[in-house]
Amino acid sequence: MGKTTSKSNVCARIWAGLLAVVISVSGLNVLTGIAAAAEDDYLFDAATGTIEEYLGSASSVEIPGEIDGTKVTAIGQYAFRKKNLSAIKLPDSVVEIGKNAFAENSLTSISLPNSLESIGAYAFAYNQLGSLTLPGAVELGEYAF
Repeated sequence: MGKTTSKSNVCARIWAGLLAVVISVSGLNVLTGIAAAAEDDYLFDAATGTIEEYLGSASSVEIPGEIDGTKVTAIGQYAFRKKNLSAIKLPDSVVEIGKNAFAENSLTSISLPNSLESIGAYAFAYNQLGSLTLPGAVELGEYAF
């Protein structure tokens, strides 16, 4: 016997497929709720591997490990300051976070890489972090948190 499919079943399958495409295109990581920001969301200094400024508008961001083929190794001073961020995930390539880099946001969640060597003064000042695990021996600037 042949299989019959109702109109509502077909519509449901089409909507589910479209939703999957929209989620995939938007770069939203459904498991973590953190958006993978596009490379053009950053002012990036390729000579030093430093993100100088975040130009995007997402409140939860996963920073890429590379921008235009260059490894991201540092987050510059004030790069994400006052950007209304609630969650951020840094790539394993980052070794340095500059002073005031994430200050004055609404951060409740941050994922720091094991590669991290230094966090500048006031880097996470004026946020709402409940708890945080620091990797290895990290040099902390004055009032980093």
